[in-house]
Amino acid sequence: MKSGIYSRRGVANLLAVWAAVSPARFTQAQPSPQEAAAAPVDVPTAESGFYMHRFEYDPPSTNSPQQVAVGGDFNKWSQTANPMVSDGAGHFVADVKLVEGPYAYRFYINGGWVNDSANHSEADLEESNGIRGHNSAVIVGPDGRNLAPIEPGKIAVPGLHHGGIAQRLCPYGVGGRCAQHPGLFP
Repeated sequence: MKSGIYSRRGVANLLAVWAAVSPARFTQAQPSPQEAAAAPVDVPTAESGFYMHRFEYDPPSTNSPQQVAVGGDFNKWSQTANPMVSDGAGHFVADVKLVEGPYAYRFYINGGWVNDSANHSEADLEESNGIRGHNSAVIVGPDGRNLAPIEPGKIAVPGLHHGGIAQRLCPYGVGGRCAQHPGLFP
């Protein structure tokens, strides 16, 4: 995900959306590796600010796990809430609907927690898990870390983003609107 390079999960997301839109397209030529590499990592949902994020676990060739799930701060570290399924190519995947932002996560495999590979986890976001280790980390949705520095007195237009998140985060929100601050979130 760094520097414009996308993982297999991004390619898989593109192919899943492509298949859902038109299954007949798979009988035609598939995208080139360059086109597939340009696929988004997260697929926006119809609900503003939410994305379908694909978690992918690549087991070592010497290991064939029986049960795999993804747990993290998005599901209170549940060992069962987001089970992963084999994609038939030796990978385990789970699509999870998440609001944009950073997340800590790990995989629960055959009764124990395992970190994601360096290829998928954002190393600069990883934090200690408090039990002699660290959690894997990912950013879902727009990632502003690579934006150009802001010039004094200027607005960085590429950094502007409105996903409706503020409305859902306001503690006074009613029906997706902020009842306490009606002029703040039109």
